Formats: sequence, structure tokens, C-alpha cells
Amino acid sequence: MIHSTAKIHPSAIIDGTVTIEANVTVMAYATVTGDTLIKSGTQIRQNAMVGVLPTDEKYVSGGWLSIGRNCVIGNSSSIEVGAKGSIMGDNCFVMTFCGIPHDHKIGNNVKFSAGSGMAGEVTVGDDVVFGAGSGAHQKTRIGKGSIIAARSFAKKDVLPYSVVDGFNSQLVGANLVGMRRKGIPTNVITKLNKIYKKQLTKESLIEELNGLDHDVFDVVRNFVLADSKRGLCL
Repeated sequence: MIHSTAKIHPSAIIDGTVTIEANVTVMAYATVTGDTLIKSGTQIRQNAMVGVLPTDEKYVSGGWLSIGRNCVIGNSSSIEVGAKGSIMGDNCFVMTFCGIPHDHKIGNNVKFSAGSGMAGEVTVGDDVVFGAGSGAHQKTRIGKGSIIAARSFAKKDVLPYSVVDGFNSQLVGANLVGMRRKGIPTNVITKLNKIYKKQLTKESLIEELNGLDHDVFDVVRNFVLADSKRGLCL
């Protein structure tokens, strides 16, 4: 089903069980296929491929994809369906040549810089930034408000409001700029940055967070205590 207000370029390919909501734009030579929902206001730019089959050796058939409101899917980027479902939230910005494989769970306001991407089954919190050429290992969790620096690769879970850098993605501190932009109090930013700059283990990180009273510390604490298949970037 394609809403009457959607703008579909004549060269675009719409194929499969596709639902396109109001005010969606699909530009030249883009492809939207599979069991895919594109919510209102989203823009799919030239040569992008949305809802394509997953690069998953276990995949047999089926799967679906949902892309939220007011997203931008950049030129020549690819987003796959997932056998268990792939979900992208609202206001996400995917730049050119990005790869977003199957069974992802992506929050709101996430930015993928040019050439960035990740493996399958990755969970990404709100307000995350992937630097240019960066990536994330299969089944990792990328915490809310964090940054994976350009050309870095997250082999383990990335803590909320943190910055990780390098091929092994070591924790270098808190996302100071991002936290300030969200209006988080200076004393909370300073405290979290000091904690992140220490040589921490998971256990000592939990000890540092215990007793600290702010939503930011609660988010980090809950993230650390949740189940993880990869461990933490520390």
C-alpha cells in the first residue's frame, strides 16, 4: 500500500509487501522491497536498498523491516529485513554507503556517518552516533547517547553516554558534547566522565555508580547489569 501523498520516482523499484505512509519520498533508482513498512516523512535517497534479503547464512524465508518517521536513508545504503524483525526508530539519519544488516533494533535520533555500519542482531539506543567508517560486532549493544569514533570497531557493548575509539574500541570518556546538548547538568557530566576515565572492571563500575542519584546513572547502571553476549568496552 502506497499513500497518495508519497513521492515515488519513476525509476524506483517498489516490490513485495511494502507499506509506504504519507509524505514519504523514494528517489531515483532506489529499491524498497520485502515485508517493509516506511513510516511518514521518511526520505529514501538515490540507489538505496531497503528491505532486501539478509546476509545471514541461517536465513530461510520471511522476515520484516520497519523504518520510523522522518528518517533519511542515504545514497547507496542498504537496510535488511530480519527473520525476527528489523526495527529503526524515528528521526534517524543514515548517510551514504552505510550497511545495516538483519535483526537490528535501532532507537530514535541515531546517526550513521558515511561508510559506517554493523553486523546483524545489534541493539542501538537513542541518540547514538556512528563515526565515518565505524562498525559494531554481531549481537553487541550500543548504549544510549554514545559515540563510536570514526574508523573504530565496537567488539563489545558500548556504555551509554560514552565515547569509544580504536579497532578494539576502548572507552576514552563520556560524550561531553552530546550530554551538554541534552541539557544534562554539568556536575552529572563531570562525575560520569571521571568514572569512565578510571581503569574499571564491570564490578568496580557498578560500585562507582551505586548511590549516585540521576537518571543518567540509572541508565548506565541498568545497562551494565543487563545480559550481555559480548562484555563491555572498558
